[in-house]
Amino acid sequence: MSSLALSLTQQIPPRARPLLAFLAVPVGVLAWRFVIRRFLLKQALSVAYLGKSSIALLLLKFLGGKKPKLMDFQDLLPTLPVPKLQRSVDKWLASVKPLVTAAEYTEAEAAAKELVSSEQGKRLQKKLEERARTHKNYLTEWWVEFAYLRSRASLATNVSFYSSDTIQNIQKPLLTDPIKRAANMVWACLEFRELLETNNISPTRIRGTVPLCMEGLPLVFGTTRVPGAEMDELVTYRPPPGGDAHVLLQVGSANFKLPVIRNGKRVPRNTIEASIREAVALADKLPSSEYGAGRSSMAPVSLLSSMSRDRWSKHRHDLLASNPTNNSSIVAIEEALFAVNIRHHPSRLPENLTEYCRDMLYTHSDTPESYGTHCWFDKSFTIMLFTDGRAGWYVEHTASDAPIPSIMVEYVMCTAEKGYENKVYCTKPRPPPLHAGPAPPTLLQWDLKGVEVAGRLAEARTELSAMLKGFHYAASLDGAAGEEKCNGIGSDRIKKCGCSPDAFVQAAIQVAGVAYFGKGMLTYESAALRAFAKGRTETIRSASEKMLAIPALLAAYKKSNSPQDRKRAGEALREACKAHSNQAREAGLGQGCDRHLLALKLQAVTTGEPSPALFNTAAWQLPFTISTSQTPLAQLHPTETPFHLSGGGGFGPVATPGVGVSYFLQKDRVYVHCSARTPPEATPAANEAARFLGLLRTAFTDLSALFD
Repeated sequence: MSSLALSLTQQIPPRARPLLAFLAVPVGVLAWRFVIRRFLLKQALSVAYLGKSSIALLLLKFLGGKKPKLMDFQDLLPTLPVPKLQRSVDKWLASVKPLVTAAEYTEAEAAAKELVSSEQGKRLQKKLEERARTHKNYLTEWWVEFAYLRSRASLATNVSFYSSDTIQNIQKPLLTDPIKRAANMVWACLEFRELLETNNISPTRIRGTVPLCMEGLPLVFGTTRVPGAEMDELVTYRPPPGGDAHVLLQVGSANFKLPVIRNGKRVPRNTIEASIREAVALADKLPSSEYGAGRSSMAPVSLLSSMSRDRWSKHRHDLLASNPTNNSSIVAIEEALFAVNIRHHPSRLPENLTEYCRDMLYTHSDTPESYGTHCWFDKSFTIMLFTDGRAGWYVEHTASDAPIPSIMVEYVMCTAEKGYENKVYCTKPRPPPLHAGPAPPTLLQWDLKGVEVAGRLAEARTELSAMLKGFHYAASLDGAAGEEKCNGIGSDRIKKCGCSPDAFVQAAIQVAGVAYFGKGMLTYESAALRAFAKGRTETIRSASEKMLAIPALLAAYKKSNSPQDRKRAGEALREACKAHSNQAREAGLGQGCDRHLLALKLQAVTTGEPSPALFNTAAWQLPFTISTSQTPLAQLHPTETPFHLSGGGGFGPVATPGVGVSYFLQKDRVYVHCSARTPPEATPAANEAARFLGLLRTAFTDLSALFD
């Protein structure tokens, strides 16, 4: 013992020494848990996402625990790095070079050089780096505001997305009673919410080691995108402890407040089922009106929420101000945990998968007059139940990206259908205290005198019809829904070709895109940035020079059928896939170019500076004509068979003309959900999405044949 330590020890009164010795152990444990362990975790997380430090990965494996709590790592995640300006500009120039004319590229190159060398460019870069030091994420706040909340486009087909039923139910529903299934799914949602509230869900971790940002998961419940004249607002309603909570139940155009929590106690499953049956019976007995009979007799006010955001904001404001009845109904809708929609027509599955998917994407019904009337588009998610017992999900995109609500969807599907308790990612809570007694639904009323609702509804129908004109949809579950299987092409077979499965699909999309559009088009693929605090997405620009060389090489081989051309095309495909995988990896590490350059632009815009010339070039103005994405189907249940998981989902294109491709790789097949939008003045002879999907399936077969 050092002389200093001995001196300090001697100064402690003898009677206090046993107490201090006794406290040394718990104090040491607390210091380890709250200081040392967290310090080591933060240091490990700062480099582990790069995948290069085996020491950092071992520390995370050892210190992360088997079942960490949902937010255990949240405040330890690294901040999103700001890339070097020259590097981002070089990547951007390389991405647009094969897509623009020589003159447009010269313009882009000059503007890029000016941005890098100018005082303004250096100043914007420095300000962005300063912002990164003072914010958990330099981009996300801007991204949510400018990419979502300030957009005035309708949420229908432009923002929201859908998720389909399980493969098992698509083939043959386990429950043919939609009301019983609705009650089961609502109950499972409430169970998942309780897991969230009690912090009994573990964060998603890459290979079980590197945790991802989970900030968006609690926003799944109670969140509404409230329209504003110039900018919307995300509002999340959280019931107070010991308070009440409800779900929005929609039966035709009738909206009900369905109690699911009373005085802090969950309403029993059988009571929820009885309340839904009561609401459906009440809706069907409503007296006829100018709008229809029974469940269609009430004014379809929800149709107004399908409108462009500025128009919907005005109509909502007028309804709130008109009288207390309308105000009360809108407040009840916006404070609902989520929505449930009881349809009055079957799903058309399994015979018509495309019609089922299109129905969910823009929530149409059996007649054009009822399109958009059965969904309050602002709600975080809506469960849709069809008369044959099949279901689907409609999800508003603003609060989080698809992998976040997909965790909840997966849990509900597995729990409601199988009673499945996951042993890895969730700790099942104790049985909750249940509310005793009835929980009757309340029909939400509208007092529309003096609101001129007929004209508003007519305006909404006209706007929605114009938006849906030229919109096409098609889907293929590659044999899972009874359609023809695509030669067993899945991740296993693609890996045997020496290609990354995701890169292979992107190459096939480029082959299909060139066949469809006649040339290469700017293509978006999403890359997750959730290894960083508040991370959302980055862009992978798939239409690279190497990728766009594939269609011509493939066509040459198909024409000549020569071994040399086959070898040349196969080698080029492997090389393009390798380059694509490298680009995807860099994007996921925060080293993409799109979000960085966008942030520079917003740094100028939000501080009153003129926009740099680069952002006015033809190359920057190129639309993402092809938009693509994939979402994992098994995050909580990694060993679950695809039969018990969702068949995936889809979204609308982000450009006109444009294509949206959502794909889900399985070991022996690829699920594809495809949308297409043509200009309103165009009159295509057939379903354009089906045409693109057919070209894509052909591309899968042709590319895999290069390695047979």
